[in-house]
Amino acid sequence: MFLLHKQLLELIIAFQPNSFRKEFREIEIAEALKSILYFLMVGLHEIGGDYLVWRWLREGRSRWYAIAGAAVLALYGIIPSFQPADFGRV
Repeated sequence: MFLLHKQLLELIIAFQPNSFRKEFREIEIAEALKSILYFLMVGLHEIGGDYLVWRWLREGRSRWYAIAGAAVLALYGIIPSFQPADFGRV
């Protein structure tokens, strides 16, 4: 289904003026860069939050490590909702 939608969109774009095609490609590039940025942010939040909780549990650090780790992991769950690409989600 997605492939058919993408092919139809490319067909529509092919018949548009060059200025429209250039603008559309710039938007695609910007969305791809946003996706990469969000992917990196999510990775850092996952690793950072896990590390803070691990330090609290294994090394006996203060409970502020656990609270900070939980906050970072909560952001880890929220950040993907800003993703511009749908990746098959409905």
